Amino acid sequence: EIEVENGVSRTGAGQILTRCYDSNPADFAADTGFCRLIDRNAAGDLTVRDSYVNLATDNVKGLDYTVRYRKDVGPGTALFNLAVTQYTEISNKLFAEDPLEDYVGMIDNPEFTGTADVSYAWDKWRLRYGVEWIQGMDSYDYYEEDPATSIYDLEVGDYFQHNTSVQYTAEGWTVTAGVRNLWNENPPVISA
Repeated sequence: EIEVENGVSRTGAGQILTRCYDSNPADFAADTGFCRLIDRNAAGDLTVRDSYVNLATDNVKGLDYTVRYRKDVGPGTALFNLAVTQYTEISNKLFAEDPLEDYVGMIDNPEFTGTADVSYAWDKWRLRYGVEWIQGMDSYDYYEEDPATSIYDLEVGDYFQHNTSVQYTAEGWTVTAGVRNLWNENPPVISA
């Protein structure tokens, strides 16, 4: 559980405008929430102040699960590692009076992520194969869009990235060669 108060961050001009326009009509005023970061001149032109600001609160809560198993096999040793992180809360608010908004499960904020790898070491050699996993996410509810009728793609499926390496260790030096993203899998794409 991590809580940061007055952390420094940039929200982005698009997010500032969206959050201002999507705010409660009673809060849609120049001096509240994200709207206080937007200036309007007499001609009606907007200026968005997307500078670094102190976030009132930034919370991340979750659980880490780890399994490690080692066994002698033949002339060497096999090792299996599994690590999974479950986020139970990823929330923040820009101003102290704003409500905390939980983003778990939305784009960029998966509920679960994990890594697994198996390696085999003997003599001066070590072979390793690993997989990184990010659970699928969607932001349709957040933007109040119906996935069946929306023109936007706001959902991604699970993403896996495979890695492999071979390592040789001699007296005083080690060399490792490997491939990250073994199957050249592109990450999923969503609407801007």
